[in-house]
Amino acid sequence: MMRDFKSLLRLGLVCFFLCLLNFFLINDAFSQRTGSTETFSYFRDAFTITTRQVRLSDDKVLIAYKEGNSSTDDFLMAMVATYSGGTLSYGTPMAVTGDLSNSVADIAAFSSSKAIVVWENNDDEDDLQYRILDIDGSDIIVRDPGSLGPGDELASTASLKVATLTDESVVVVYENKAGSQLTMVAGTLDGTTVNWGSTVSNGENTFYTDIVRVSDTKFAVGYEFDTGTDQGKVIAGTVTGNSISLGTAQAFETTSAVATIAMATLSETEVVVAYEDDGGGDKGKIFYATLSGTVWTFPGNETEFSTDDTIGEIDMDPLSSTEVLIGINRGSNSHSLYAVGKVNGNDIDMSAESFVLELGEADDIQVSALTSDLAVLVYADDNGKSGTTNGGEARVISFIATTNPEINVQGNSTDIVSGDNIPTTTDHTDFGTGGSLSRTFTIQNQGTGTLTLGSNAVTITGTHASDFSVNTQPATSVAGNGSTTFIIDFSSSEASARTAEIHINSDDIHESDYIFSIQAVGGASAPSSATVAVTAILEGAWNGSNAMNTHLEEGGLIPTADPYDGLNGHDADATPAVASIPDGVVDWVLVELREADLIADADDGSRVGSAAGFLMEDGSIVATNGSSNLSISLSGNSGADFYVVVYHRNHLPIMSLNEVTESSGVYTIDLSSSANVYESANAVSTLAGSSKVGMHAGNTDDDSDIDNDDLATWRSNNGAAYSYSTNGDADFNLDGVINAVDRNEFHQKNTAKTRQLPD
Repeated sequence: MMRDFKSLLRLGLVCFFLCLLNFFLINDAFSQRTGSTETFSYFRDAFTITTRQVRLSDDKVLIAYKEGNSSTDDFLMAMVATYSGGTLSYGTPMAVTGDLSNSVADIAAFSSSKAIVVWENNDDEDDLQYRILDIDGSDIIVRDPGSLGPGDELASTASLKVATLTDESVVVVYENKAGSQLTMVAGTLDGTTVNWGSTVSNGENTFYTDIVRVSDTKFAVGYEFDTGTDQGKVIAGTVTGNSISLGTAQAFETTSAVATIAMATLSETEVVVAYEDDGGGDKGKIFYATLSGTVWTFPGNETEFSTDDTIGEIDMDPLSSTEVLIGINRGSNSHSLYAVGKVNGNDIDMSAESFVLELGEADDIQVSALTSDLAVLVYADDNGKSGTTNGGEARVISFIATTNPEINVQGNSTDIVSGDNIPTTTDHTDFGTGGSLSRTFTIQNQGTGTLTLGSNAVTITGTHASDFSVNTQPATSVAGNGSTTFIIDFSSSEASARTAEIHINSDDIHESDYIFSIQAVGGASAPSSATVAVTAILEGAWNGSNAMNTHLEEGGLIPTADPYDGLNGHDADATPAVASIPDGVVDWVLVELREADLIADADDGSRVGSAAGFLMEDGSIVATNGSSNLSISLSGNSGADFYVVVYHRNHLPIMSLNEVTESSGVYTIDLSSSANVYESANAVSTLAGSSKVGMHAGNTDDDSDIDNDDLATWRSNNGAAYSYSTNGDADFNLDGVINAVDRNEFHQKNTAKTRQLPD
């Protein structure tokens, strides 16, 4: 008896552990995620139909909808919805087209800043038309309409679907009224218009369709083969330019009728297909398919995801490379639902269904995954939760985070949204000006799963792509919450804007091709030093006969060390002291170079280098050997053109009116000519007996003006023994004596004069 009890106990424990193991195996294969409704809002508190939406970025979707209820002159509207802080906010709705009473539309996004809307025009032609939408934040610019071509009238409104393959390539699928055949056409974006190719067809009748991007050159279409049995089929197409070549269609449902179809791409070889089994109780079914070239394989089993009522519409979008989110509108005033499906081997496991609405139908339900853990549902609520029957509503659904990657890119510690087509210096997408420039960008993985980039993930395309190059590729993978960098170099001698696009390939399913625009203005390579030949005159030292006096040098009063230490960031240690002062020197001066696109921006912060040198009696500024041109070391400059500033210890500084360009290795500027001086009417005085101009004398404290403070300095030193370092600044005429001449001939004349620099 005891032996039998022990045997039973042993058997029970074995069964228990087998069941436990089975439980963990199942749950390890699929930890089901059910969403929670994070926010609800309505974007139109009035009758709304034909809702459509498409993801723009991690926090934005584009919503299109039709105002009215199939009456004459219904308008198709578009708006941007932005998610932030748990809520959706809506931009201003923009009218895309009117007279849409008997037709529908579909939308697709080329990038976060550009989308396309396609619809059937209700005029005598009934042709398909389109508009490009340019998007800036929540603002939309609606471009002029265009036609896809004559004779493209729809046979069924349920067939019109649009997908973009790249930021320039788009494919439209529909049932052409002439023969009710499955028809496709590809187009290439050119600014605000699309160049369309010729339509193609596989010769099969259809009604319901859907289309998804598979890669930059490949798309997949699911459709109802509108025959006696209404089979379900899928077909793949390849796009070259705006031409399409089709593979062979493969039937996935042959025994029952198929109605509405939704597709989602998981990778370039994996697609999920969901459909309404119209001949089997209107159940919802879903399956996993693989694609090799244009050949389809269905390796797994179909899974039912909605079994208890009539399906009106379904829509689907991938949450990750293994998950899809399905939105289900069930007819007969039944609850509309959403659910998550996850690939388990070759099958699809489904999570529990959740209500979109507590009561009523979510007509024209549309699903967009912002990230792997956040999605937006858009629909028309026939129960009127927003207060109006069939009002336009949106719900944000959040999911418990799992180990999925989430790419983000920064330049200069500033986020760059994928699709950003407006380069700025703030995020380093505008490199600036120069013949040779370099910018570093950071790829962040904001998810917890590993982000796979692979080798050579960063590529460059666009008008002037050859002017840019990838100096350093990012790491091939980035751990969760980690980052990597890449470097882009620019080289061009063209003094005009050069533009290109950066592409970053990764396994972030929502931004597998991360795109943003860059630009730079070419020119000579940014030098590390500049040799300058500057001419300037000190008003106080002017001798009245076309030269300046050299009394300080003759009296041995000029120090051998640079006296401008700390002035506007200048480092005197960079100029070694000299053994002796050369003949013909008037005094030390400081020459500074500034770099700015506009003269108003050539302020202290634009300083890229400075050097002290000797001002000679003829006005030339030379190196400390008394003869060579002055050399200035540069730092932080992006180009090779500079504004020149000259400082003296008791004269107001002056600056060149224009940027000075190097010629034969030297930057030459004559600041004794008023035509070359910035704000010359106030910055300089015309010198007696000459057409030359000179810097204003009388500023003892290196501030912005000549005033009573300078006069007080002169008064306290008037008649005192001269010392260059202690009271020499009060000697305005540089004759080595501080007396009434300095006050009467210079300070009084120049009182209230101010420095004319854009400080």
